[in-house]
Amino acid sequence: TAEDIRSGRPGEAWRCPVALAAARATGASTDDEDVLVSRTFITVTWPGTLVPGTYGMPPEARLFVDLFDGGTAGDDLAPFTFTATLEDEATS
Repeated sequence: TAEDIRSGRPGEAWRCPVALAAARATGASTDDEDVLVSRTFITVTWPGTLVPGTYGMPPEARLFVDLFDGGTAGDDLAPFTFTATLEDEATS
C-alpha cells in the first residue's frame, strides 16, 4: 500500500514495504523480524511456529525491492499486488 511505501526503510529486510505488507497479510510481526525480504525471497515465520516458510518473489516484486533499496523515492513508486509462491523445502 502507499502507507507501506511511506513507512518502509530501504535496505532493511524486515522494514521494507514488501515486508510490511507481508506481515500484515500473514499476521506475522516486523518487530520480531518474523518477515524478512531479500531480493528473491520472502521468509515468514508464521505466528505460533518456529519453522519459517520461504516464498519466491515474482519479477515485479524483485524490481520494486531493487528500486526501493536503490533510493527511488517513495513518491515515484506505486502500490502493486503480487502472489508469492511457497518454495519446496527440498529446493530452498
